[in-house]
Amino acid sequence: MVSTVRRVFGLIRRELKLYRILMKDSRTPRTARMFLAGAVAYAFTPLDLLPNLIPIIGFVDDLIIIPILVYFALRNIPKPLISEGRARL
Repeated sequence: MVSTVRRVFGLIRRELKLYRILMKDSRTPRTARMFLAGAVAYAFTPLDLLPNLIPIIGFVDDLIIIPILVYFALRNIPKPLISEGRARL
């Protein structure tokens, strides 16, 4: 159980590093940068569509909106650029 949790957090950490590399790369399209910035901003701002004070439901919007923003960002980034970013890791 503990090793699975560590592995998941390691994967999340790698993906976040990849997104940081892609955000800094000048070849990344502006729309993709805006989607990634929106995902980060939504994750760290206290303003949510549904307040986190509501048990369970308050966190569901975070679990839906953030992956959607990341998905649209990755769709707008050329595949070779993503592969190059993963190779840099």
